[in-house]
Amino acid sequence: IILSIGNITMLAQALKPADSVLLINTPTYTSIEEALKNPQDVLKLDLRRHKLKNIPPEVFTFTNLKYLELSKNKITEIPGDIQKLTQLEYLNISENKLINLTPEIGKLTKLKYLNIGENEIYGLPPEIGNLQDLTLLDAWSNNLSTFPNELKQLKSLKQFDLRYINIPDKDKKRLKELLPNTKIFFTNSCSCQN
Repeated sequence: IILSIGNITMLAQALKPADSVLLINTPTYTSIEEALKNPQDVLKLDLRRHKLKNIPPEVFTFTNLKYLELSKNKITEIPGDIQKLTQLEYLNISENKLINLTPEIGKLTKLKYLNIGENEIYGLPPEIGNLQDLTLLDAWSNNLSTFPNELKQLKSLKQFDLRYINIPDKDKKRLKELLPNTKIFFTNSCSCQN
């Protein structure tokens, strides 16, 4: 199983100890073809660096999937079929070409870890508030400029990474008020003068 040290640390923080041990000891499928041989047995699917432009529709047939790694591709959208992955706890779709996050993401109510960093996402859908079990949301280096009030529903959220996003101080203050028990990482505002 190949996981970076950072991903293991974040995954362990996001999941209960028993869950993280289960996932670490679970076989990781790295090809759709291999996974399709036993679709009900697929709990972990790692398709990072596969040069994908879309999420293959076959992914949505793995209804027991708990861990989905799609980072470092060229994916431009998350289709509404993502809602079929109701058991998903870990989703990494960082370093792609996303410009928005589908509202159906809110149907993934077991999600604990969501990494959408290093995309071009401009706003989070209000449905993000449905992710009651979410403990880690990594959204760094995006174009986020709108943050829905529904973020306040994320009572389990421990960390929210918003570094490398130009967020006005008034919005930083509002986010801290919406998420008083969450550690939010911001990049310091620039007080540059022309």
